[in-house]
Amino acid sequence: MNEEPQVTARDDTLIGEAQSHGPENAPSPPNGVTKRSFVERFGSHIGLVTGLFSLIAVFLGWFFWLDRRVQDLVAVKIEPYRKMEAAISRVDKHDYDDAIRPLREAFKEFKTKHDQTPVPPRLVDTFLRALANTDDPIEHQPDFKMVVDELGETLPEFGWRLHEVAWYHFRTGKLKDARDHFNLALRRREYVEAADTYFALATIALVDGDIDFAISQFREAERRDPSQYSAKLVTGRRYAYQKAQWWLQLRRAYAKEKFGESLDEMIDRIEVEEKDSR
Repeated sequence: MNEEPQVTARDDTLIGEAQSHGPENAPSPPNGVTKRSFVERFGSHIGLVTGLFSLIAVFLGWFFWLDRRVQDLVAVKIEPYRKMEAAISRVDKHDYDDAIRPLREAFKEFKTKHDQTPVPPRLVDTFLRALANTDDPIEHQPDFKMVVDELGETLPEFGWRLHEVAWYHFRTGKLKDARDHFNLALRRREYVEAADTYFALATIALVDGDIDFAISQFREAERRDPSQYSAKLVTGRRYAYQKAQWWLQLRRAYAKEKFGESLDEMIDRIEVEEKDSR
């Protein structure tokens, strides 16, 4: 005969404890505290971080825009100076015709984009020098007028500028203007510098056919700067003059006045004087 097992009070206690640990009987949070998801627990922090990154992105965008803007403004400011320096380098190498275009561009940029900044005197002087020595000065008459207008009342203050203006007039057939400006330049130039101007006046005298006056002006140039205008140098350059572009241009401009023949006669007479003085 089978007997049913006896359940003791100790067994009841153990069974009750086991049932109390089941999932349906999991312990509840303390009073006033509810269980929250990850988003609920960290959502405010995520929003703060997202906002911070948004502010950083906006700041970086503004910074790069401002940097680009500053670079563009700097480029606008320095571009005329860059062109000016490149053109001056060409003039220093006697590449006058190649220098005129960048000189013109730099000059106009200063006049239009830098209306509060005067055109640098170095640019004006270099432009004037290039115009006076270009192979075809007549072609650049608008540029010459632009430069002279810029100089305005300051032109007579500097002998070097007067000398260059005179050369331009001489090479474009304006003999009277050339002579007047050369004579004004003599009053403003230093002793040695004036040798260039005396030689130029000798050249004008050749156009006039006045060989005596031409020789006298040449001798004055020789006294002031024998390193450039000695009789030996000038007579030795006879054939070089015949090939030099600017001398050829003068020969064409003053063909009726027999400029070339007068030059040859002056050199012949200087050679005779030198032989007689030995």
